[in-house]
Amino acid sequence: MATHKTGKSFNQSQGVRANRYSGSKLTNWREFNPAGSSLYKIYSDHYSEFINNKNKVSYIKQKIHPNFIMPLTISGIKKYLENVPHKFYKNIKAIFLLSGSNKQEKVFFSKLFCYGTYMRDCIFIHPYPKKNINLIYKKPPKPNVLNDYRRVGALIEKDDTKGTILKWTPESLKDFYYRDVLMHEIGHHYDKYVWVKSNKKAEGFAEWFATEYGFKFKYLRD
Repeated sequence: MATHKTGKSFNQSQGVRANRYSGSKLTNWREFNPAGSSLYKIYSDHYSEFINNKNKVSYIKQKIHPNFIMPLTISGIKKYLENVPHKFYKNIKAIFLLSGSNKQEKVFFSKLFCYGTYMRDCIFIHPYPKKNINLIYKKPPKPNVLNDYRRVGALIEKDDTKGTILKWTPESLKDFYYRDVLMHEIGHHYDKYVWVKSNKKAEGFAEWFATEYGFKFKYLRD
């Protein structure tokens, strides 16, 4: 797994799944080019708002790009975290809900796309492209990936002509982002303060954490 290279002022960045829809369940450790520079700019622009916060998470939400959906809301995240032990997200300084961009939309089916990024005690949630709410695969994703989609309520159909069809509903996509994407990034954060591991082991921990705790705690919808 490649190491994410950052400037001296940033810690290593970690993101959710290179692309879950391609069947990958590993984080994209490469620099996320379409969002990389904007991510650093967003962090720098809002740095003064959260850097001195103690035991408090700051929330920053960008205006959503018209071609994207942001399944999470600030109020929803706050409500969701009420069910998560504070020790897991202690010291998180900020959670960013990002806008999306044309470049990100274009790389959806490549390893450059990711759903979330963890960097320097902050979580960045990337939005979902509207045009990919329904996806058709001639070659279906791995069974364990399909099971991940089923457990959040995504509809999976098999068509003899088209192949495997994945359909997101608003509620299933929201569940995926809360239970899997958000909890995966919280797992990276908790792992940072509990153990010092290699990149590959840290990714495995975040995968386990999202599965164990993203579906263990009752989800309160906003």
